[in-house]
Amino acid sequence: MQIRNNMIGKFGVKHIPIESREGKFNNVPHRLSEAQLASFRKMAIEALTYKHHWTHGEILFDFTLRNHILCTSVQFESNYNMVNLTQKTGK
Repeated sequence: MQIRNNMIGKFGVKHIPIESREGKFNNVPHRLSEAQLASFRKMAIEALTYKHHWTHGEILFDFTLRNHILCTSVQFESNYNMVNLTQKTGK
């Protein structure tokens, strides 16, 4: 998701191909379970608390199912000049 002026400016989904063995997809769930979806939603909302002081950038949420276990990560990329931020706070 892209953040512009502290609002969601653009949202998209990128699909990464699923691995197969000998051309077959074995035990690949077609969607997240309700519990996994709730867990992913909670992680995404909690991750927003780490978006400090910048108003322009991107947040990338990545998830995969490994052996029916939800694995997630989040990456922040600020388009804000962080030098100005550190000079203002004196750090």
